Amino acid sequence: MAMISSNMSPRSSPSAVILGILEKLTPESKKEDELRIVQELDRATELHLTRYLLRMDSPSKSGLSSFPNSTALPNFGALTRALQQRPFLRLETVILSDTLIEEKEMAELSVAIKKGNLGRVFVLKLVNCGLRAAGAKSLADAIESGKLSCLHTLHLETNDIGDVGLYAIAGALGSGHVPALKSLHLGPKTDGFKLEGADALGIAFQTGKLALLEDLMLQRLVEEKGVISIMRALETGMVRGCLKSLCLWGCTLGVEGARAIASALLSPHFYSLLSLDLSFNKMGDEGLNALSGALRSNNLNNLQVLLLNSVGMGEKGLVEMASLLEEGHLHSLRILSAVGSDNTNTSANALIRAYRNNTFLVAEIQVKWPTKSMESNAERFMKRNDKLVDLLKD
Repeated sequence: MAMISSNMSPRSSPSAVILGILEKLTPESKKEDELRIVQELDRATELHLTRYLLRMDSPSKSGLSSFPNSTALPNFGALTRALQQRPFLRLETVILSDTLIEEKEMAELSVAIKKGNLGRVFVLKLVNCGLRAAGAKSLADAIESGKLSCLHTLHLETNDIGDVGLYAIAGALGSGHVPALKSLHLGPKTDGFKLEGADALGIAFQTGKLALLEDLMLQRLVEEKGVISIMRALETGMVRGCLKSLCLWGCTLGVEGARAIASALLSPHFYSLLSLDLSFNKMGDEGLNALSGALRSNNLNNLQVLLLNSVGMGEKGLVEMASLLEEGHLHSLRILSAVGSDNTNTSANALIRAYRNNTFLVAEIQVKWPTKSMESNAERFMKRNDKLVDLLKD
């Protein structure tokens, strides 16, 4: 991809201009260029830097093939130093994705936060940035300073911060210094979170200091006890019944974990849930059966998206899903994704029957059908139902 020039038109975004400055910065121009970065930050409402905007001239020297190498975003330290210069009152969104942030640079970003220079930031996303435990500790320290009190979105997924880093972040979240937080995404790139980190996060939820949380995504909790600990914490209701999206992706979730999730879903605190993603957990049909009671309850009447991809579901699980849909449960559902399930003739016929007998069933069922004719039949009944529902609305 061609390098973005620092000689930008007046309409260029501050992020694009800053990127051009960083790519052309030299030791001789350092002082002047850092001043220019500060000026661009003064007019920025959003700072969004990602590796896909960068010119990649050489292979990675870091050994992290999925991260850009240390020169992929050149002179990144100039940006973190600029952020320390003064408060940036217009800046509301900071997104750094697929861009390697070194430990020193994360520490400098933390200093900028603790100075109050990012005090108006609502959205902070550091996704796939190569953060480790030390970087997570720096961020946790910044959160505990109380200078991110406006923050409502914190996304840190695809960073190997480990249990030590998760413990630090959980402690900061439980401190009460981000009371407006609504969206939290956490998940390692390779090494999974274990029980210590999960327990710490559960304690943070139980403090009642994250009462406005609406969107929770946790990836790769590799010990089922950790999932159970978190679900029990959420079940206490200290997150005050406004949770709309829950994702527990690739969390080594089995039958016991499924039972803990089902128990939590039956509590009134999950009545507002719109999306549930339990993909890549080997629950199997037994786990799906454990969830069935919650899925049949009126408590999930608002659920619109249910993702059960690669959960080890076979014929029995799909037949149970078909049965509850045919009976009219989950009547707000719009997407049921069960990619990777073993959809036999028996389960496929059960799903088609659900469409045929429940004329209010308009959810798109994403599954591999045994035959094209079965897929066509399911689609035909779904379209029929969709038209009938539209007629009723009129």
